[in-house]
Amino acid sequence: MAAGAGLDEAAKGNVLAAFYWGYGVSQIPGGWAAQLYGGRRTLAASFAAWSLGSLLTPGSARSVARVVAARVCVGLAQGALIPSVHTVLSQWVPPHERARAVSLTTSGMYLGSAAAMLVLPSLSAAWGPASLPRLVGVLGLAWLALWLAVGREAPGHRASTDATMPLTSPDAARKGEAAGGGGAARSGGGALAPWRALLASPAVWAIVVSNFAFHYAFYLVMNWLPTYFNSVLGLELASVGGLKALPYLVMFACSNAGGWAGDALILRRRHTVAAARKAINTVGMASAMAALLTMPLARGRGGGVLATTLAMGTLGFSRGGFSVNHMDIAPRQAGMLMGISNTAGTLAGVVGVAVTGYILDGAGGAAELAGWWRAHGVAAAVLGAALAADPLGVLVNVWAPANKVATDKLVVVPDVATGAPVLAAAADAPAGAALLSVPEAAWLGAPAAQRSAIGGLVSDLEPWLQLALLLLSERGGAGGGGPLAAYVSSLPSAPNSPLFWSDDELALLQGSQLLESVLGYRQFFREQFAALEASLFEPHRAAFPADRFTYAGFAWAVASVRSKLHAPLDADPVALVPLADAVLHSRAGNVAWRLKSGGLFGGGRSLALEATRPVRKGEALGMDYGPDKLDGAVLLDHAVMDAAAPKGGYSLTLTLPDSDRYYDDKLAILERAGLGASAAFTLVRGTEPPAEMMGFLRLMQLGGTDCFLLESIFEAEVWDFMCLPVSAPNEAAVCAAMMDGAREALAGYVSTIEEDLALLRDGAVAPGSREETAVKVRLGEKEALDGLLAFFEGRASDLGALEFYAERRLKRLGLMDEENRSTYDAFFRDGIA
Repeated sequence: MAAGAGLDEAAKGNVLAAFYWGYGVSQIPGGWAAQLYGGRRTLAASFAAWSLGSLLTPGSARSVARVVAARVCVGLAQGALIPSVHTVLSQWVPPHERARAVSLTTSGMYLGSAAAMLVLPSLSAAWGPASLPRLVGVLGLAWLALWLAVGREAPGHRASTDATMPLTSPDAARKGEAAGGGGAARSGGGALAPWRALLASPAVWAIVVSNFAFHYAFYLVMNWLPTYFNSVLGLELASVGGLKALPYLVMFACSNAGGWAGDALILRRRHTVAAARKAINTVGMASAMAALLTMPLARGRGGGVLATTLAMGTLGFSRGGFSVNHMDIAPRQAGMLMGISNTAGTLAGVVGVAVTGYILDGAGGAAELAGWWRAHGVAAAVLGAALAADPLGVLVNVWAPANKVATDKLVVVPDVATGAPVLAAAADAPAGAALLSVPEAAWLGAPAAQRSAIGGLVSDLEPWLQLALLLLSERGGAGGGGPLAAYVSSLPSAPNSPLFWSDDELALLQGSQLLESVLGYRQFFREQFAALEASLFEPHRAAFPADRFTYAGFAWAVASVRSKLHAPLDADPVALVPLADAVLHSRAGNVAWRLKSGGLFGGGRSLALEATRPVRKGEALGMDYGPDKLDGAVLLDHAVMDAAAPKGGYSLTLTLPDSDRYYDDKLAILERAGLGASAAFTLVRGTEPPAEMMGFLRLMQLGGTDCFLLESIFEAEVWDFMCLPVSAPNEAAVCAAMMDGAREALAGYVSTIEEDLALLRDGAVAPGSREETAVKVRLGEKEALDGLLAFFEGRASDLGALEFYAERRLKRLGLMDEENRSTYDAFFRDGIA
């Protein structure tokens, strides 16, 4: 019809998309009607309306407006169909059978598509294209008669006149509830949806995003399949014969396989309902991403059918995840929730089908392969974005199986504070137990970078830079999918590191050490990027495309590497360990990374996630990312902070000035003490400065008559002398220098300690926000500085109570007693002299 009317690809896309405008508008009203009036009646009304609309569809595409209007009307009528089905199933089917039930019922449309692919081209050739909508309308009316004869409302619904019980026995229902952790809740009949609760639920939005991604890819393949065969493969779809139905038949089979697999995970492997749904969804969509990218590579009839079959089959498998989840999280509002979700899916149809037409036109027409690469790349990216919302699911369900990493001792559970998915113990584990073991072959280190497409060009770089460029290369799709792509897709697209904070957010850190570090690192990374741009990217632009290897992309890659590196694999060697690096940061951690040797006859090293204390079943796993680091350093390095156990403080760096008259002598003393000309010391409120810091300060201030201690005869003891008060003038100079420094540092902040405490106490900053993080970091620094100031103020006011080097020396020689009285007095009094 389109060819006869002379329509271009963009116009064809708009006609194909017209159905979805109507279909999308009626989804939520359809769910509401099914909930209020019953699934039986709503399904009947839907079939009657769209069958009549099909019968009234114009027979020619020359009147584009009339065809579009008819398609919109058919879409409006069909919008209530899927929400009604979900309403019925949520009322009749318990949790452990829902995946199979949904997959079986909804996969019928793929059988219908397969039948259409086999029969309709021949009918179109024999009777003309105009006959097809009318045939579909007649078949719809025939099904309507059957439904009216056998369909029933669920018991308890106000529209029901049937007193029979659901198909599943009460015992089976209870079994499913126990395994799934939720009941097979029956609809209350006409209870209206709690809109605020539904729209505020992260689980609802996860379903919506997954539905959008699925249908974007599905509608692209389904609606553009004839054009794909004709333009890419040089074949008429009718010439493929019975093979053209294979993608839909496989999709039918895979959809049911996904349903059966999901239910099996709940009952046989005792997964939670949420974990089972995520596993099926992740495996299906990740596989579909790879399959979509193979379609433009296909050649010939067999290659085209195989690529299309893989794409449709893997998409169908994912339906055993997100498509069932409506009934798990809100069984009483399953129809309404399906309406919301399917509205997003329909929007994907409108957008995806139409946008594909414009992409193909923009590339020079459907005959240009570049356009298909772009269109399928966009679809794969949309699926990838949906998976990125569940990074743990990608790692557990895609990366781990591909790398033969066992995850049977781990489960994914919602965090009690945020609701976000986190790793937890699948069973009780004693201290020392390995909850996860990742072999060295699965690590991402310099060898992995050197085996990649860019390996020969980056082998001379530092290992961390090799890893950063590997991630950036894979992020752009250069790696062609696989386990590495799954890991990269699990990384945050916008790290929470202060390196990526806005100027307004960084202004909250004014005067802080963290801000100074952020600005320093930004300058360093810009210099690194400029050097790489000149020496590597520009000379090898084919390997490092300018649209991907930007400074923003480079900064993302570097921050991603920094955030995922942990001891003992953060120095030599440097390696990322997927899944093991997904453990939360917690100051009160219960696990730690342990490097394990393969032994004399072992198979190489591995990284174990080892319990540091007994861990209970279901307990979230956490490890301290920086036991020796303050919160600011952990935030900068790993983009996280443990708000429940803050470790604020100040890192003070002391440097011996090279202008010091006795620089060489003092440096030699520091080096013998294991220090250098500069040394950093951690200050925490409530604790006194460490003895080494006090020794460094006294040595820096050593002068005047105290310099006799620098003589070589004191070489073995002088550092011990420095760690205790030397003289009143020296100690006074130390106190004065530290008090001045602490006051100057405190004056540089944008707020006082009291103001920050009030912000946190009064709830003026949102929990978990960057503003709260900035307030806590700067507060920790200021409290440490305030404690330091208080310490030296007290010391300066009480110098007379200190014992200095001279007194200690006289006591050692017996010339002064413990009350600091000279023993010479007794010598003269007794007449000895």
